[in-house]
Formats: sequence, structure tokens, C-alpha cells
Amino acid sequence: MHFAPTPDDPSTICLGCGGNPPVKAGDVLCRTCGTVTDEPDRIGVRLTRGDARVEWVDLGEGESGDYNDADPQDTEYLRVDTYYCGNGELEWMACDSGSYCTRVPVATSLEVRQARLVQLMDELHDAIVANQVKRAAARMSWINAAGDLG
Repeated sequence: MHFAPTPDDPSTICLGCGGNPPVKAGDVLCRTCGTVTDEPDRIGVRLTRGDARVEWVDLGEGESGDYNDADPQDTEYLRVDTYYCGNGELEWMACDSGSYCTRVPVATSLEVRQARLVQLMDELHDAIVANQVKRAAARMSWINAAGDLG
């Protein structure tokens, strides 16, 4: 799901632009920004620094595995994927064990998602470039929308 419900409105908002006016669930294109909402890389943000990249992905993950929209206690979370493009490689390669679900909700604003990606990149850059990101990424998987780890 690439739209998030607003607390005061049963319609939904585009996670890319905030959907002003709101878009309805099931729409393929945001009527405000034209974002194609069925492409996972469009919902999030990607940050590249040299040979390192971090990227938000929405895989429908929740508190205990798959997000359950019928459970009011469940929250849909973003996953962070890490990539490197070094050692003469001409394309981005996924880091070994470098993809983790975080505690950042899918409904988090674009500005906050961007700030969290900068924080993730600051913490993970050297490990990504070395393609030894597992321990650092596992620790950073506890990041929440406020930037706290746990």
C-alpha cells in the first residue's frame, strides 16, 4: 500500500507529496503529483553518497511479519535496503545481509523519511562501501521516525 490513512479523514494521502487534495484508496496515480503508486521505489526516498546507497522500501511489513490492516494495533513499517557500487562494478549491487525492516512507519512524512535516510547513511556508509554491513544495519534497524534506536 502506497497511501496512508489520515487520522481525520477516511480517504488516504499520497506518501510522495501528501496528496493535496487527498487521493482515494485504490488510485494508481496521485492526482496531485502524478506519482505512480504501484512502484515500490516511488514511495520512498533513495540517498546515494559515493559508492554507497540506502533506500526505503515498502514490503508490507508490520509488528509481527506481514502488516495486518485488520489489526488496529499493527503498524506498517519501512525497510531499508543498502547497495554499493565499487571495485570496478558498473551497477549497484545489494549488500550482503543489508536489508532490514525498521521502526519507521510507512505513513511517516517525506521530510522525516529523508532525515532518517541521512542518519542511516551517516551510520552505515563505511560498512556499505566495505560490503560488511550486517552488524551495523541490524543495529540501525531499530531506528524509529524520531531517529531513536529502540
